[in-house]
Amino acid sequence: MTYTAASTNKVTKRVIQPYAFVLYDENLYCVAFCERKQELRTFKIIRIQNVVTTNHLFYLPEEFDIRKQFPQLGFIKAPMKVDLIIETPFSNQVKESIYSDDQIIEELPNNAIRFQATLNGDQSIKKWILGMGAKARVIGPSSLKQEIEKEAHLLLDHYQN
Repeated sequence: MTYTAASTNKVTKRVIQPYAFVLYDENLYCVAFCERKQELRTFKIIRIQNVVTTNHLFYLPEEFDIRKQFPQLGFIKAPMKVDLIIETPFSNQVKESIYSDDQIIEELPNNAIRFQATLNGDQSIKKWILGMGAKARVIGPSSLKQEIEKEAHLLLDHYQN
């Protein structure tokens, strides 16, 4: 395949052995063994420019389990325990979904909720929270709260200038 790297925009030719396809944060990825790098790599589908099939056979390693690989794929970082207050209409959507196996949802007045869970991917977490606008408030961790506040100030500056 011909692939454009995200960090450098450099175009390279790769021979890969595709093991799995993953939908993450609204993007489709191919998890594959890269023969050039001799390791498992993650390729964003939209950055693939050209694909040529070959007659070369490969076998999926018996020990390969996409669920175990997920934390090492590169786009998911260390888990983060989040604590949020979420108001309607988003509180209804969150109550109907499973985001984590340790999530706790506490009902609050006016159909709001307190949502606590361990989530992965700090960029995805921030995008999700910012997507709820003023209907979501970060209680913790303080580092996430500060990042959301900083982003809100930058947004405000864009619209005031």
